[in-house]
Amino acid sequence: MEKTFGFPQSDWDLAKQHAHSAMVAAARSATGMITYSDLVDKIIAISFKPDAHIFHELLGQISRTEDEEARDAKRRCCSQVWREAWAAGRRFL
Repeated sequence: MEKTFGFPQSDWDLAKQHAHSAMVAAARSATGMITYSDLVDKIIAISFKPDAHIFHELLGQISRTEDEEARDAKRRCCSQVWREAWAAGRRFL
C-alpha cells in the first residue's frame, strides 16, 4: 500500500483520480500541458500547494501506476502475439 501522508485512503485515491483526469484532459487539449498551479486547483479531495512534497509524491504514485499498467499491457500484447505466431507455425507442421 502506498503512503497517504496522513490522509484517509479514500481521499488520497480521489485526489489521484482528480489529478489523473486533469492531466489526461490537459494532454488532449490544444496545448497538451498543465501547470502545477492549475493542476492543484483541479484536485478537490485534498488541498496541495504546487511545490509541496506530498503533491509530488502523489504525482510519482500516478506515474508508477501508469508505468505498471503499460508494462502489463505490453506483456498481454506480447503473450498474445506469441500465441498467435505459435498457432500459425503449427499449421505448417
